[in-house]
Amino acid sequence: MRPRVTGEAVEQGRLGERPLGRVGTTLDLRVDYQPPALDALSVDLGINYTGDRAARIDNSLFIPERATIDLGTRHRFKLGRSPAEVRAQIANLTNTFGWNVTGGGGFQFIPSRRFSLSLSADF
Repeated sequence: MRPRVTGEAVEQGRLGERPLGRVGTTLDLRVDYQPPALDALSVDLGINYTGDRAARIDNSLFIPERATIDLGTRHRFKLGRSPAEVRAQIANLTNTFGWNVTGGGGFQFIPSRRFSLSLSADF
């Protein structure tokens, strides 16, 4: 979908043709792999691509395209008699910097590289 703004304000140059904050292209690829010899372990990879977007209503400023990579692993085991899982993940592995346009036309930076570790169990 390629939404466009039309009308008198666009013709007069007060508004740009591209809607504020709308991304033309988005790609989200997720891969999860579990080695056959290690059935309790799995690794996952995520790649997210976001195309450029208008940052001003007159289209005089654009936020550039960006790609981020997430990498994680999880290990399943028993905690007593209960199934459990420990998960580690690095989000935005390459520490890509970028901005998002907020609803009011403001800007918010995307989160930097971060590491999370979690433990979950069914009791």
